[in-house]
Amino acid sequence: MPMHQIDIERVETRVFERDTLFTRSVRSILRSIIIPFSDPQHKEAYKEQFAIASRNVEITVEDLFKFSVRHPLKMALVMGVTRNWLTTYFGAQNDSKHKERFLVYTQFDNKIPFIPAADIMYTYMLAQIAFVANEISKYLSWSEMKNITESFVALNNLGVSVFKQYPTVIPRFFDHNRLSLKVIQFIDGPVNCCPSLHIAYSVFLDNVARTIFGDTKKETFQAIRYSTIRMFNSVLYTKQHALIDVAFGILCAEIIYKRRVAHDFNNLFCLFESLRLEHPDIDYTEIVRIYTEGVAIYQKLDNLPETIGTYLTANGYLQVDPDAALSTCYFDTKQKKLIVQKDHGA
Repeated sequence: MPMHQIDIERVETRVFERDTLFTRSVRSILRSIIIPFSDPQHKEAYKEQFAIASRNVEITVEDLFKFSVRHPLKMALVMGVTRNWLTTYFGAQNDSKHKERFLVYTQFDNKIPFIPAADIMYTYMLAQIAFVANEISKYLSWSEMKNITESFVALNNLGVSVFKQYPTVIPRFFDHNRLSLKVIQFIDGPVNCCPSLHIAYSVFLDNVARTIFGDTKKETFQAIRYSTIRMFNSVLYTKQHALIDVAFGILCAEIIYKRRVAHDFNNLFCLFESLRLEHPDIDYTEIVRIYTEGVAIYQKLDNLPETIGTYLTANGYLQVDPDAALSTCYFDTKQKKLIVQKDHGA
């Protein structure tokens, strides 16, 4: 396995590296269900990846089990958020099946390499939410926990309101043998990308954790910050999202955090310089530029769907047919036209 793949697969948090009898049992059950019925062409690769691919499910199940035992009433709040997400997010996907949608994959995204092994960090979002819910429940009252979970519902609903009014799409990259990414691509279609809820959730959780743990439980906060930083890259390397999705995902988190939690929001741009040095193919300056323009529009409209719609139309983004073949296409923001390549990233 190439060294860069080993590095990008590794999730260096105590939670991810924790291996218990419970998680090993979950892993064994998952393996017995998934591997025998997996694609014969990639079965050997899936076997090799399985131990690390299953970690996110193991952690999620274990943390939610502990949470439900220790705090059953607070667990009910978290389950309410889950039901809201399942209903609204996939409902919006179904609604947009036959609608034209804006192609948001641009020349800036096209130069980012496709690194399927970033799927482990991408799917870590599930484990991250379970871990944070478990941790903050130890310190928050029921009413405080209720406010955080209701904020998550508001975050879902705000994102979905954009998806319904301004559907977006990016090309989908299928040439890989990654188990986690195959599952993601099967469950989650390449539509309704903007804003990225992965980024909105990560940045929102980071700000909540900073408020609760920043000065008292620094190790817990640093574990959350670590995954927030890695999430920026994973959504782009897996080609699940484009730069514009990241920019408006941050703005989505900011709107809800300031509205429901506090006003001292950290958009994490202070980290972008070091990220730029580590990941030169990702144009973090473009993320900041889109965000800055988006904020200016939002301050006038006070409406995120209309802000994103205004940004897309003002910058000439093209709408494409739902049946359009986009696997080798991107939108050139300078020429304001669709570019068709012979191959991905050509």
